[in-house]
Amino acid sequence: MVEGITDCQDPNGDKEWSLFYIENISEDFKKIIRENLISICEGNDPIDDSYKNTVREFIRRCDSSTSSEDRKKGMIGELLVHLILGEYYNYSSASALFNLEEKSFKKGFDLLMYNPKDNSLWITEVKSGEVVKEHKANRKMSILINRAKNDLKHRLNNSEDKNELWMNAYNHAKLAVNSPNERAAVLKLIKNNRSKIYKEKANSLKDNVLLAGVLFYTLSDRTDPDSIKESQSNINVNSDNNDSQLFNHAKLVTIQENTYEEVLDFLRREM
Repeated sequence: MVEGITDCQDPNGDKEWSLFYIENISEDFKKIIRENLISICEGNDPIDDSYKNTVREFIRRCDSSTSSEDRKKGMIGELLVHLILGEYYNYSSASALFNLEEKSFKKGFDLLMYNPKDNSLWITEVKSGEVVKEHKANRKMSILINRAKNDLKHRLNNSEDKNELWMNAYNHAKLAVNSPNERAAVLKLIKNNRSKIYKEKANSLKDNVLLAGVLFYTLSDRTDPDSIKESQSNINVNSDNNDSQLFNHAKLVTIQENTYEEVLDFLRREM
């Protein structure tokens, strides 16, 4: 449990779905950010291991002239998902948030997570946003989840896109995974997944996915856990193919916070 975060999770214990309300940026949560920001953004062997410099670089990229408000929400959303998966799922990150080649945020999979318990990779797509006037929290969260689903549905069934995604993932995993044994396992899994593209048509049915929705909206109107449970029951259905199975395994991770500026303001004070 993290102070300042209320969580609702699949009562069966297998975390097929989860919902987290970030009530406030507590001292407990601040500590988790401070301990993990460098590895999340730059991997486990950064050229500069200064926390303050990583914060400055994060803020610089957020404040770039090319960063729209939607992009800022996306950056904070991906950071929150990294933190939640590490803290509550004990998954290891196999990707860094910063792009390797330029001063932006990375291309390819939003996140690639590794579960050491069963030696599995989880392709993670994050969609972040706010509520427009005609929607409430439940409706907006459902929209974000379906955007994540449809994005991966397209990219994981396109051989050219999927090949590029795995190539980017391989380069990031070499940097992001700290444990030598885990790194070797992750790189082997990535190689195997990429090689399948040349042997057979790209197919999302072979992929494990985590679909993440991050909603920035007042907690006076909270996303209902029952709506997340309902979304999870339909998330692995391919409506374009007689309601057949779409992914090998699909889980939902959802987060609601009042505003993305709460995290951004905290980071600005850390500079």
